[in-house]
Amino acid sequence: MPRTIIHNPTTHRFEYNENGETSYVAYRPLDNGVWLFEHTEAQPTPQGRAIAADLVHAALSEAQRQGVKVRTECSFTIHYLARHPEFADLEDITL
Repeated sequence: MPRTIIHNPTTHRFEYNENGETSYVAYRPLDNGVWLFEHTEAQPTPQGRAIAADLVHAALSEAQRQGVKVRTECSFTIHYLARHPEFADLEDITL
């Protein structure tokens, strides 16, 4: 069953709620139209349910849909991007 992940632009987070617990990816929009991914927080789950991966995928897909570039300080997102070349066009290399 697919997860319902909500983009909450007010708090700059993509969120997933389950059993009263919220997992999320937090980002900060920068002045130049870039989202800076700061942190991924996912509840530990049995059977490797990949909540963190689903959250990051949803966030990157929304950035792609909006034409937003991304930078990341989040180690999970860095590793996710390295394994998913379909999102390589999102990486903002200007610093």
